[in-house]
Amino acid sequence: MEEERTGLLKLKEAFKLPYGDAFSSWSEEQKNCCAWEHVKCDAISKRVFQLSLNEITNYSSINWEENWYFSLNLSLLLPFRELKNLSLAWNFLTGLSSSVTYSVF
Repeated sequence: MEEERTGLLKLKEAFKLPYGDAFSSWSEEQKNCCAWEHVKCDAISKRVFQLSLNEITNYSSINWEENWYFSLNLSLLLPFRELKNLSLAWNFLTGLSSSVTYSVF
């Protein structure tokens, strides 16, 4: 579980936005990453199986004249060996449509 907690903190850093911090419940102090918002873990293995990384910012604070689309290094998802569902909707990621949810089987 420590590998996944560290992985989530790296994802948080990747989503650092110009208008605020994403995933405020994800912190070094909180050791149980399964209690963090946007994260669901398997009850038995305690491994992350769902990440809802969608709509993570306050749209009212965005300067729409700026182009602040960004890319996400997908290797950041490697620690999540049991990840079955990933939602990236409404995140201003380049190359994705506005409503993207991936299921892995």
